[in-house]
Order: sequence, then C-alpha cells, then structure tokens
Amino acid sequence: MGPSSAPSCTDYHLAEKIGSKTEDLFKSRADRPQLEVTAYDRKRDETQRWSLQIKWETSINELSQLGVFTEDNDACTHIYTIRHLRSWTTLNISRELFEHLLATHNVFPHFWKTVLTFGRKTEENEYAFPPFRARSSHTAHGKIDELTYVIRRVERNNRHVEQGVSPWSIRQTGVYHQLRYGDNASQSTSVFILVAPSRAAEEDIACCLQETTQGNDIMKPSFAVHEQLVVDSLRGWMEYMAWLEEESKQKSNRVLVSDIDSKKIYFNADDRQRLKQLEDYITDLIVILQTMYDTVRRIGKICERCCEISCGDVCSCSYMVEEFGEHAAEAQLYLQRAEVLKARVRSTEQLLSDLLGYEETRALKRLAEISHEESHNITELTKRSVQDAAAVKRLTIVGLVYLPTTIVAVDWLIFVSHEGQKNTGLWKEEQGGVES
Repeated sequence: MGPSSAPSCTDYHLAEKIGSKTEDLFKSRADRPQLEVTAYDRKRDETQRWSLQIKWETSINELSQLGVFTEDNDACTHIYTIRHLRSWTTLNISRELFEHLLATHNVFPHFWKTVLTFGRKTEENEYAFPPFRARSSHTAHGKIDELTYVIRRVERNNRHVEQGVSPWSIRQTGVYHQLRYGDNASQSTSVFILVAPSRAAEEDIACCLQETTQGNDIMKPSFAVHEQLVVDSLRGWMEYMAWLEEESKQKSNRVLVSDIDSKKIYFNADDRQRLKQLEDYITDLIVILQTMYDTVRRIGKICERCCEISCGDVCSCSYMVEEFGEHAAEAQLYLQRAEVLKARVRSTEQLLSDLLGYEETRALKRLAEISHEESHNITELTKRSVQDAAAVKRLTIVGLVYLPTTIVAVDWLIFVSHEGQKNTGLWKEEQGGVES
C-alpha cells in the first residue's frame, strides 16, 4: 500500500472505519471487471475545432494491468469506473486494487469518505454522507486541483411494492476529479474516478465529451462530466415530490371528508403512521437537496476558477458556469418545495392527531356516562338492599318479641288440652263405676 493510498496516520478514526467496513465494501467477482478505464485524447479538425476522442478503453483485474495503462501520459483524460451489482452491495473491486489506484494517482484522503457511503447496509443514514470537498496543491510538476463529492438521484425501482411501500429508490454516485496543470496552464489533464454511475449518465458523458468545441475552451470537456452527472441527479426529484404530495393528499382528503358528529370517520391510526412515514421521507429529501445545492454551487465556482486559469480571454465556459448556476437554482427550488411539503404533511398530521384525540375523548366521555349510569343503578340497588335489610330487621325484632310468647302459648294450649283430655277420661271411668 502506497503512502497516499489511505488516510494519513493522524486520521486514525477514518483508518479505523475503513478497516471495520472492508468486508462490506470491497469484493471482487470473477464474472465482473473490477475496474473499467476509458482514455480520451484531444483531436483537432480542419476548422481548428477540437473534441475528445476515445483513445482506448479496457477492463482491469490485476495490479500489473493498472500500472501499464496508467503510464500513458499522452491521454488528456482518464475515467475510471467502479461498479456494484445493485444498491447496498459491495463494490466489484478488491481493496488491494482500489488502494493501488489511489496510490498511483496520489488521490487525497477525503475520497475515502465518499467511498465509505457505499457497500452493504441495512438502512440509509442521510447524515453519514460527506459534503463536497476540494483541495488545491502545488508540486514540482505544477498545480493540482482535486475535488470529491457524492451526488444522489432518485429512480423508480420497478419492483412490485405493497401498499405503503415507496416505489422509488434513492441511489448515489461517488465522484473524484483530479485536474493537473502542466508548465503551460492550457495543457491540463484530468483523472476521474466514478463509483456506481447510472448508465444514462455514462451515455450522456460519452456523447458530451466527443462533441466539438472551440480551441480555447480548455476546461469545458472536463467539467462537462460534472454537468452531466448533475443533470442526471436532478432528473427524478420533481416526480418523486409529486408522488409524496399525492400520498399525503390521499390521507388529508380522508380526514377532510370525515364527519365526526355523524360518526362518519374514514381515518384511523394507520393513517397517522403513514403520514409520519411520509414526513420522514421528506426530511431525508431536504437533507439530500441541501447537500446537492451546496455541491452544485461549489462545482460551478471551481469551474469558473479553473476556466480563468486555463482558458483564453474568449471562451464559452462561461455558459457552463451559468448552467451550474441554473442547476443550483433548480436544486434550491426543489429544496424550498420540499420544506413547504413537509409543513403541509405536518399540518395534516397534527389535524389527524387532534381528531383522533377528540374521538378518543368522546369515547372516554361516553364510557364515563355509561359508568355513571351503572353507578347510579348500583346506588339504587344498594338503597333497595338497605331498605330490605331494614324490613328484615323489623321482622326479626317482631319475631324476637312475639315468637317466645307464641311458643309458650302454644305449649300451654297443648298442656291444657292434654290435661283436659286426661280429666275427661277419669270422669268417664268414675261415671261407669257408679252405674254399675
């Protein structure tokens, strides 16, 4: 590993993070090229207009191959492309070859932060994406400008999705650009490392680089790569926000048509959960657009500065600078719309929460009324029980007073009756004896 292929020893935190994520970040595959390289050369036509023509393109899978192709100093632009099978999977390159690529071109360590946003993962964390980073330095061979950034784009995933799941996927492209100025500032060379670019962006870049331009437009081809990447990244955000608006409006309409008094309610707690999910989508969108706006704006500034260094007094690079300004304004507009959309979703979410709270309060009130009625009934039953108990008590008292005398009277009557029968029998016997 070369001295410039990894972060400096002072940035131990970044080096530790690289080491911990290596298995989830790099994995070469036998059926996939690890690195794809395209070299461009400047060609002039009869009218003194020139364009970039493909000098050669190849795939690299061995360290020795990388050394052979990078020795071509005649090419004005090298574009290295690293791919992956799909999002959230490892890059199709080994760590050894990747570090050798960085060491060969003396890539600054900040590019590692861009690369670390790729690899295997279970969820996305928008706050883990680094901002745009640029650096200028001087060597014995001239001045060097380096810049790196991650640019996001949104695409339909074309997968069968269930209700409540987004049909959109947010993808990313990592970009590194090294611009070397020789003794003659007008003779600059560029090295690009693109990580997981979209096929549409690659086709647009290839087409744009081969367009003819004026002889003094030195910087236009190099920054045309950035422009095509920016155009590709801005392409789907408007449709994505329109989808978010439709989803949130469906929930708000269910709330608005509900009649609480007549108990015609068309929303429930699931709608509240869905609105929270949409709010999270929009929050991530705002973070992405904030970073994108800053990135596009700073690319335009660097393009303007490099044009002043390399191009002549008259060039058309100013139009490209203006285009970057337009792209930044577009990103800013999307950002403002996303903030408005978040406020709208949040207001619907608050209204739904209030209505659910109102409905819950009304249900609790009804339960309280039912409980009050039951309590009243229990009170009445208790009063009746007390009355019955008083009656039983009076009967008991009456029984205690009259029952003993009754028993004595009954016993006395039985005794008197028995004695009377006994005396009657004796009298009859006496009468019988007298007659005889």
